[in-house]
Amino acid sequence: MQFDAKKLGWPLLVSGALALGATTACSGDDGDQGGQACETNADCEAPNVCLETGICGVADEGDTGDEPVIEDEDYVITYVRSSVASGQGYELRLFATSDETHHSLVPESADCAPPNLCGVTQSLSHFVYLEQVEGGLKNVYVASIDSETLEVSGALELFVESVFDARVRGQGVAYLDGTTAYYKAIGGEPQIIGVVAEEGEGEESPIVAHWEIDPVSGRTALFMPTLETVDVLVGELGTPIGAEDNLVTISGANYPGEAGSYFLGVLPTAFSADGNLVAFLTVGPNDYQECGSNADCTGTAQQCGDANRCTAIEPTVNIIDISNADNLGEACSSDAECGPVHRCDTSNDDYDRAMCMPQRVAYGLPNFPYQGEPIQAGCAWTKEDGSFAFTDIDDVMSFGADGRLYVTASRECVRPLGDPAVEGAENNIPRSAITVIDPQTGTFEEIFGNLGAEDFDESRCYDELEQQVDITNCVTRQVSARLSPGGNDLIFSATNPNVVDPGLADRIFDMWSVKRNGEDPVWLTREPSTWSVVTFGVHPDPRAATDAE
Repeated sequence: MQFDAKKLGWPLLVSGALALGATTACSGDDGDQGGQACETNADCEAPNVCLETGICGVADEGDTGDEPVIEDEDYVITYVRSSVASGQGYELRLFATSDETHHSLVPESADCAPPNLCGVTQSLSHFVYLEQVEGGLKNVYVASIDSETLEVSGALELFVESVFDARVRGQGVAYLDGTTAYYKAIGGEPQIIGVVAEEGEGEESPIVAHWEIDPVSGRTALFMPTLETVDVLVGELGTPIGAEDNLVTISGANYPGEAGSYFLGVLPTAFSADGNLVAFLTVGPNDYQECGSNADCTGTAQQCGDANRCTAIEPTVNIIDISNADNLGEACSSDAECGPVHRCDTSNDDYDRAMCMPQRVAYGLPNFPYQGEPIQAGCAWTKEDGSFAFTDIDDVMSFGADGRLYVTASRECVRPLGDPAVEGAENNIPRSAITVIDPQTGTFEEIFGNLGAEDFDESRCYDELEQQVDITNCVTRQVSARLSPGGNDLIFSATNPNVVDPGLADRIFDMWSVKRNGEDPVWLTREPSTWSVVTFGVHPDPRAATDAE
């Protein structure tokens, strides 16, 4: 199933439902629409876009290309699990798909319970321990991991001391020292990211803007918010990020009423391996067609904004094509002038005040804040219109080698306990799915999950005859998904099939995998239902590299 985010200021929700697929196809018998006349990307079928010539075709830059062949692949998963029962705490564990090696990675001297954190480097060379110390700061320790046994073999050694906002990235750690962010690879020297914070008053911690780094692509990102806008800066690791890296401003100023803090806090970010595509998640106002009153706005929950454009707050994935970043904010009269990924944002057919903006893929309406006229929750709006659209997008996003972006979305709307499962009712667990976005067309497709919007039922996860768990027809809730190192599988956290209660099906998670095309799901780590996965990473198996030599 494919959904179109409607690039040219048209409403995302048509007649109250998510628009399915592309809009009206170009005429002609050519099934892939290559060579057909077009005005916008929406007139072309993916992977074609509307070229500057006004013809549907494949763009040279930003082309998603043919989807790579899916092959069998082995990898290692590391994950933090927390105890459902009190007193057992947190633990970092490892699971290898090749031989089902499965054990704890936590040295006796480390405690992974918050506010401490535990992680590993992407190559599985080191265990990383982030220990909370006085003043909310962290000391970071590292210990080597044996590449054959996949166990911690070295003693913990101090890596960086008394830093703030530390996180494991690539082969090292990114952190804040004062108001400046750095990245330090194990065995390397600190590399500057840039000033990302303001000094706090007195002994208060620094006031930090959201920042991110990807050591693989060498990209850095900084998001500088106000109450109504956010400036998006993208730079290069080792060079301080600054005003010259400001690519675009996302604005919510059109949204009616008092200004809201739409873009404060974390804006989850992902980078393609080559650094050309940058995706970030917002839950803020999106503007659509021109209006004089709310009656002119046809999309669900849309209102006529202060700048006379229909608007609604929506969970949205925004995508920037760095190779065409210079056109962002520039005037345009068609999508083709903005490149294969960016869109020409306009309020009317005359392209008055039109400008190139990042690709925008909206998934529905958040349950909160309440919005629209009458004002109500997103769950109510999208149940009322029959779309049952998603309300949330997960923080974890992964680009594939073909440029497509994988992310899990969910509908955080659950039927009250005891209410009957009648037609038109919500499910007893949140509906969820792993989705894939085509950056060129601005569409997403659901590839695995609770696609039929069905209830959780313990009997569907258990074979009474064999007296064992059977996931064939098991309905689960998907939480987060990452691509495997080779891009063949999606590894994700989802409902542990051992649970028997719908309330626990949305609280107790374990590790799964599925092929990138949504086929062949596997329940991997088979944890007891007394533990739940909190977060995870996916790594190449270092033993495979040794065997290849």
